Amino acid sequence: MPHSSRHLRVLVVDDERVIADTIAMILNSQGYEAFTAYSAEEALAWSNREHPNVVITEIMMMSDMSGIELAIHLAENLPECKVVLMSGSLLRAPVDSGCDGTGLQLSPPRQARLPAGDP
Repeated sequence: MPHSSRHLRVLVVDDERVIADTIAMILNSQGYEAFTAYSAEEALAWSNREHPNVVITEIMMMSDMSGIELAIHLAENLPECKVVLMSGSLLRAPVDSGCDGTGLQLSPPRQARLPAGDP
């Protein structure tokens, strides 16, 4: 059974608070339950407690764990959680090869669609 936006829990992770807060605000305004974390470590702790449906994370964060490492951990420990990797940095080499060596499949940016809300 697909989730409606009212029941989809989304965690937004970015060490730039204004970016995480803005994305969460937009998602909340569209009916999603959006929460924020400002480091991969904070996101990991929150995810282990709250079990989000989706995590949207910056790849390049200024902490001990990158967004890619967070995604790998989530894939191993919360396989039902979908992960969207984003970055404001240009990442041409990994995208051109299709894989970054972690087993995660990378693709060029495209319009993402979260499940639609109830009519």
